[in-house]
Amino acid sequence: MKGKLPQTAEMILESNEDQWYLLVNGLINTLKTSAIIQISSERKARIQLVIHTAIPPESLDTYVENIVETSLEKSISSGINRISDFIANKLEKNKWIFVGEIIGENNIPIVIVYYQTINLFVYSQKLAKEKNKKFFPGLN
Repeated sequence: MKGKLPQTAEMILESNEDQWYLLVNGLINTLKTSAIIQISSERKARIQLVIHTAIPPESLDTYVENIVETSLEKSISSGINRISDFIANKLEKNKWIFVGEIIGENNIPIVIVYYQTINLFVYSQKLAKEKNKKFFPGLN
């Protein structure tokens, strides 16, 4: 497919946890897979990917702290802030991170986060102004 993909969007990764653990455990060096991206309500695209790194939830130690400001009273804003922290950390507890490349004429570095709790994959591709080494040091 020729055209531009959204820089950050939802996707469906067409691989599974058994395959991801092969990569995590070093039984394979890369995972070739594909993904479906919803470009618009009428258009989907299937892309080819190579995943170089998979980081499972048990290898991550992430904590999120949000700052929520509202036009409501301070006590209500504080309560909303605590709820936002609770939800964010619940999502963080069961997330996978994948780093790889979209395969094409020019491979594009990509990071994918999978939130198991809500079965949601979200990706972000390297921006043109970002250097490969800064976005993903393992790629040239």
